[in-house]
Amino acid sequence: MEVSMSTPRRTEELKRKLRTFWDAQEGYWTVLTTDAAGALHHRQRVASFVPNGSTVLDIACGTAANADWLDGRCSYVGLDLSLTGLRRSVRRALRLVC
Repeated sequence: MEVSMSTPRRTEELKRKLRTFWDAQEGYWTVLTTDAAGALHHRQRVASFVPNGSTVLDIACGTAANADWLDGRCSYVGLDLSLTGLRRSVRRALRLVC
């Protein structure tokens, strides 16, 4: 007979597995921290729709590259599972949560 884990335990195990996976993706994070990745046209276009003075919650923000397009116009909070991605953020004065 198989005994299943309780929901909170399963949730914590899934978070641990996801964090381990994303923290190990050095090549992915390296590509995302290039100037070209941050300068993608679609980031600028999406940011243009955000009203000045807004608060933006960027879920799965990775390196927080979207914050550059909102700088000075909005309050930015980035959320990601991966400490590796958050540590590669090019801007240090951001509110980032893991």
